Amino acid sequence: MYQIMYSSIAVQAFTDADLAEMSAEFSAHNESVGITGLLYVDKRTVLQVIEGPEAAVSALYERIRLDLRHRHVLTLIEHPVEEREFPDWAMECVAGANVDLGDTGLPIPLPDTVDLGLATGLLCRLRRELLRAAVYRA
Repeated sequence: MYQIMYSSIAVQAFTDADLAEMSAEFSAHNESVGITGLLYVDKRTVLQVIEGPEAAVSALYERIRLDLRHRHVLTLIEHPVEEREFPDWAMECVAGANVDLGDTGLPIPLPDTVDLGLATGLLCRLRRELLRAAVYRA
């Protein structure tokens, strides 16, 4: 099992309709290749976690890096994992207005480099806030 978490800046803000459409599109593809994850969007700031078989995750991440809907793609976490953080989501899209990340120690938008500890803390905080907000349906 492999996991990548990245941030990027969207070229333009996504609407709720955009997020719903992307969630349906991404979920269909991800289910077919065994990928799960979360796409968090707050105005133009994007955080995404993708996890699954290493070859599938790496191929998807390469497509993401080339996607013209965003720029400044920054890898925050990239490593093997024993289990998935979001095992039940082929790709859930969450709007930032629904989740309060509070003080994670990371400036938003993110700088060019981020400490692994801070990125891991952000992932944990995001998951905890989704649980608190009853958005996460694991």
